[in-house]
Amino acid sequence: MKNSKFQFKIKNLYFLITIFTLSFFFLPFTVKAATTIYFDLENPVIYEGDTFLVDLKISTPDKSINVVDGTILYDNSKLEIKEVSTGGSLFTLWPKPPAFSNENGTLSFVGGISGGFQGEKGEVLKIIFLAKNEGEAKIDFLDGFSVFLNDGQGTGINPWLRPLSLNISKRPTEIPAKDEWQF
Repeated sequence: MKNSKFQFKIKNLYFLITIFTLSFFFLPFTVKAATTIYFDLENPVIYEGDTFLVDLKISTPDKSINVVDGTILYDNSKLEIKEVSTGGSLFTLWPKPPAFSNENGTLSFVGGISGGFQGEKGEVLKIIFLAKNEGEAKIDFLDGFSVFLNDGQGTGINPWLRPLSLNISKRPTEIPAKDEWQF
């Protein structure tokens, strides 16, 4: 008798595990997306000597934000910033306008927007880079990159920061240099 009760419990356990597993895969569920700051590069094929555009963007589908404060790091042995533009940015207030140092490989800024922003693919900055040398180059974020909620209290949140890795290739002789400087 005890053996059959034990077998019944095991069968029930298998049944519950099966139901849970199937419901996990087949029932719709919602996951709230986090605030993400990322680099957008239209054409990932980059050759030594190319001048190319990288957009810094933000997506914040579930929270309204109003300030971004941070520093971007880049490999200054491979990349050089030629220009930074706030034209077309969702941020209209620049308490600390974008300032870069090719010597240090940094770009720092503080941007704000009255009324806040909540949405996808919000333009923060446009950065024009020159690919100086071939090899692997990374564009990343300095620790402490901050985003603040549009809640009137200056509440900081930890955004998901997506760096960008570039592979700068030696230019084939038949391909002319790309120049996206005049955006």
